[in-house]
Amino acid sequence: MLTKEQFGTAIEVQNGYAVPQVVEIVAAHDAALDEVKGRVATDAKGEKAREMATENANKIRQQIEGGKTDLAALAQSVGGEIKTSEKLARSGVIPEFGSVSERDADIFTLPLGKAAAPVSLSGKTLVFAVKSRDEIKADEMAKALAALREEMLPMKRGRYFEAYIQEQQKKMKASGAISVNENMLTQLSAQIQ
Repeated sequence: MLTKEQFGTAIEVQNGYAVPQVVEIVAAHDAALDEVKGRVATDAKGEKAREMATENANKIRQQIEGGKTDLAALAQSVGGEIKTSEKLARSGVIPEFGSVSERDADIFTLPLGKAAAPVSLSGKTLVFAVKSRDEIKADEMAKALAALREEMLPMKRGRYFEAYIQEQQKKMKASGAISVNENMLTQLSAQIQ
């Protein structure tokens, strides 16, 4: 443990090294109200907001289960807002909510116009309905598959070639046909960086 004015061990940081020094030692104590007032208020507001969001999500879930499908009316009843997103692909992203990959099954199998039960994404509650869905066209899929294959083939060849080279190097090192000068490799590596 360091004492006042004592220096610690140098620590590597982004632009070099930092050397910590103890400037002041404050004994452990119960915090005064003035020290934690802001944090307590923020925590209390956050907790109240989470409780209200859960309560509103439960209200909407009950209404959806009761057969209500008008999302605008449901949103208005809990002070929420309704937005329409662009069309999504699997594992797509909804602005403000992030990736929907964990909801793909719901989104892509939900009947058109039916409201889904509320879900939590990125700390926010989302209630959605699918307005339209583009069906997969076999001829377009075949064209896309051919283009994808052409794009991926060189990458796969490169990976296999790299794996082949590594395996050959391993065999050659084991048989003594080649050796690696680790010191020189370290020096060259340091010069590159």
